[in-house]
Amino acid sequence: MSRENNCWLKKLACWWPGNPHRQLKSCCLLVLLMVVVLLPAVSGMAESVPRSSPMRKVGIIVYGAPFLKSADGFRDGLTAAGYRKGVDVQYSVHNVNKNRESIPVLVRELIQHHYDLILAVTTPVVQEVKKATEGKEIPVLFTTVSDPLDSKIVASLKEPGGNISGISHLSFSLLSKRLVLFKETFPSIRKVAVFHNPGEGFLEDHIDRFLKVVVVESGMEIIHLHVRDAKEMKTACERLSSNDVDGIFMVPDPLPMAMFGELVAASRREKLPLMVIDNVLLAKGGVMGYSPDVYDVGFQAAWMAVQVFQGAEVGKLPVQNPDKVRLVVSLKEAKSLGLPISRDILQRADEVIR
Repeated sequence: MSRENNCWLKKLACWWPGNPHRQLKSCCLLVLLMVVVLLPAVSGMAESVPRSSPMRKVGIIVYGAPFLKSADGFRDGLTAAGYRKGVDVQYSVHNVNKNRESIPVLVRELIQHHYDLILAVTTPVVQEVKKATEGKEIPVLFTTVSDPLDSKIVASLKEPGGNISGISHLSFSLLSKRLVLFKETFPSIRKVAVFHNPGEGFLEDHIDRFLKVVVVESGMEIIHLHVRDAKEMKTACERLSSNDVDGIFMVPDPLPMAMFGELVAASRREKLPLMVIDNVLLAKGGVMGYSPDVYDVGFQAAWMAVQVFQGAEVGKLPVQNPDKVRLVVSLKEAKSLGLPISRDILQRADEVIR
């Protein structure tokens, strides 16, 4: 033992009653005991820090340009969790631009290139990805799915099963609240235009079921505008007239969302208030929205991805609801359309775009 350490122990011994030799011996035993007790704890702390691992490869598939915000949120969420782009994780983002037929081919390519995870955004994309990955081991997370159960994407919200889980968009359960807010903001509304694809069988039933009570109590009427593809959507928007409807109310159908520009053009041309299905759209048009935000939901999904990366079985992760639902009002758009909005609504809003 060095002279310095010997002196240090002798100084400690002065605090220990009894024989000096016993003092030194007891001090040594105390130090040894501290090492034995603390070493496992320190070792455990070191093991809790993620060790180096192969770069994760994530494929992100979105239905149209408005949904790219989900990819942004997902990337930012993984960055916040410590997964550095280009170092710990590599992204491949694909906008299928409303082309469902391209999704199976795309999924096969991701599997062939040994991707570790697929993030699928919107119900049509998720349905195609689910079919294309059936019997495969690649985990799939979803966002912006209106009803994961009724669309047969998961077997159970508590335990989805298979290789898939994600975050519901609450699109249907929020429909009645959206319509109430729309009517409160614009009391003169009587007839509301609703664009949706009749090919999505469950969609019209859900629209009627969730809006029926509000429609009856308020005396409103839903004008169903069936649009099966981009061509029909464009034609319907061009024909829309303020003589036939008093407002436009979006429902959870990816086609109108992907062609949001056509809805905005019709709204501005006919001076009709437009209630968006997702607040993120208000940057491009529309007067109000009450929803989760696709960016926020993408960010939230990143934390589910972390669990998958750490070994969790994706099919055993419960389907989550969005963390936040916000009322956003675009006073700027309303003024440009010549539509007054009451102070009460503006005070209730979580955000006002001026």
